[in-house]
Order: sequence, then C-alpha cells, then structure tokens
Amino acid sequence: MSEDTTPTQVRPVRQSPLSRRRVLLYLSTICGISLAGWGVARFWDDRLHAPARQHYRTGQELYNSGQIEPALAEWQSATISAPWWPEPYFRLAQGLQEADQPEAAVLVLRKAASTVPNAEHLTCRLAEAYGLMEDRIGAEEWAAAAVKKEPQCARGHLLYARTHRGSLADTLKHYREAHRLSGNDAIQLELAKVQAQSGDLKAAEGTVGEYLARHPADLETHYLQGYILSRRARDPAGIRTAAGHLEAVLAEAPERYDAHAELGLLYERHRHWPKARHHFERARKLNPYSATILFHLATVLRQMRDPAATKLWDEVRMLQAKERRWREARRELLRAPNSIPLLLETAELSRDLGARRIATNLVQSALEQDPKNEKARQLLESLQPAAAPEGSP
Repeated sequence: MSEDTTPTQVRPVRQSPLSRRRVLLYLSTICGISLAGWGVARFWDDRLHAPARQHYRTGQELYNSGQIEPALAEWQSATISAPWWPEPYFRLAQGLQEADQPEAAVLVLRKAASTVPNAEHLTCRLAEAYGLMEDRIGAEEWAAAAVKKEPQCARGHLLYARTHRGSLADTLKHYREAHRLSGNDAIQLELAKVQAQSGDLKAAEGTVGEYLARHPADLETHYLQGYILSRRARDPAGIRTAAGHLEAVLAEAPERYDAHAELGLLYERHRHWPKARHHFERARKLNPYSATILFHLATVLRQMRDPAATKLWDEVRMLQAKERRWREARRELLRAPNSIPLLLETAELSRDLGARRIATNLVQSALEQDPKNEKARQLLESLQPAAAPEGSP
C-alpha cells in the first residue's frame, strides 16, 4: 500500500472585520493621545518661553542696529526668564566676546553649565571662551571635555587640536576629525600649516595640493605651498615651482612682505645671492621692523662682501634687544597692568617695532589713569600719523 505524501494545505486564518476595526481603533487612540500630549507640551513650552523669546528677539534687533549694551541686557533678561533655555546664554556670551569681554562671557557660560549642563555644544563654547581669554589650560581642559562628551562635534576636535600639549600625532588626528565632521576647507588649510611647521613637508604638500585643486585662486594657499616647496626644493625645477607659487601671491598682492621674505630664503638656501638680496630688500622696505628679515639681508650682504653688512648687523642687534625687552614688558604687564611707567615703556617699544595699534591702546590706558601725563601725550601724538604697515614683533 502506497503512502500518501501530498502536503496538507493550511488555510490562512482570516481576521474578522471586527478584529481589524479594534486594531485600527487601538492604534488611532495611541496616536491621538501622543499627539495631544505633544500639543499640550508645546503649548506650555511656548507659554513658559514666551517672555524669554521676546527678550531674545528684542536683543537681536537691538544688536543688529548697533545698540550693544541694551542688546546684552535683553539677552540677560532672557536667561532669567527661562534659565533652562540655553540659547540666550550662548547669544549673550557671543555678544560679550564680540564686545571684547571674554571674562564676562566665560562667567555666563559657566552659569549655563551649572543650570543646563546637558545643553548641546556647551563645553566646546566654554573651550573657545577660555581660548579668547588666552587661558590655555582652561581651553585645553574644556576642549578635552567637549571631545569626550560630544565626539561628533567638529568645533570640539578643532579646539582640542589647537590647545592640547600632547603628541603631534594626536594633534593631527583631531584636525583630521574636525575636517571630516565639518567639511570646512579652512580647517584643512590649518592642518596643512601644522604639518608644515612640524616638519612633515610631504604630507603638508599633499594636503595643500588637495585644497589648491578646489581653490586655485586662493593666495594664502599659494603662499603656503610656496613655503612648503621652497623647503623641499633640491633642483632648479623644484626652485622654479616653489618660486612660481610665491610670485603668484606677489602678482596679486605686491605688499605681501612675507612672500618676498620666503623668496629671499629660497634663493639664500641655494646661494643665489643677487636674487635673495633683491627680495630681502623688498621685504625690509615693506616691513622695516622685522629683525629676522634684517638678519637674513645682512647675511646675504656679507656673502656678497658688501660693506653695508656691518651697519645692518648693528641694526639687527638693536632690534633683537628691543624685541626681547618688549616680550619681557608684556609679561610684566600681566602682573602689574596699571603701572603707568610700564605701560608707556611697552607702548614705546611697540611703536618702535611697528605694532602701532598695540602702542595706541597702551598709551590710552595710561591716559585714563593720568590724563595729564605729558610723556603719554607726546607718545600718543607720535602715533597719530599714518605709518608703514604694522609689523609683528
């Protein structure tokens, strides 16, 4: 007898119309309750935030019209009306930073950290605020906290890369991560500068090359590529390539003394003394306050056996002495910011080194304390006429 192997057909269980209606009714009820809850939450949120939002908008309108102090007061009122809302804290801190009050901005953000500690991008803002205060330790600590708390925050990675004092590999890793997360080309250019300054010229050349392919007319990128290639040049072709980038900068911006100085260094390394002299002399004319430019010009003139080198060496030593004293005086001012003699000495040194804006600010600080100070008045008068482009001591 043969066994029947035909599979038994299983009929699907059909859901009755009543069961389907019950399921649909259940789902509709759940959706309705959720929507109603969301609506109630939004209603109460708007009611609670209404005064704060008004202060926030008014502050923005005042700020856009140039009324800075009233705008800051409105944002301060917004933080009081809705202390759990982080945006007014952030806008108030930003306004204080733009008003050159970084210490006050830090206090606002610290208050936000104690009131709404889980606010997004709070730690990276604190790191940035400490950086503006030139407090490297505080900036480094908060940047490290930002990277740990919000690993997808590009600003946190960038600030950490700028401030931390660990290994170079770690610095470059965070620069790359900041660029990956933000897609900001300026960060890629900053990464290239760090690579070049660290001596990794091959990697820097590749990074700049990628940027230059996207921005072929960017002068700063041509300058950086010229800087990198001038240090890698080993033959006439390499020298021409490096010089081409720097000359492209000067074709558009002939006042760029730094491009002339880089060309001078390129030709000095390869013992092309007349060309080196030409570019160092142009750089010195555009920025007569740089001891480095003067040093290299004196070196080239000595190699060319030019007697003018002797006088230049005396000028180099004088400028270097002034630069050393300028740095010392700046450090002393941190300990005694109200010392009028120190303010005026630092102002005079700043003027002699081409930092006229710094000098003017220092003299004005002295005059605020002693409006009748004759030396300060004379120094301020000497700073009034327009002068050569400001140098960087």
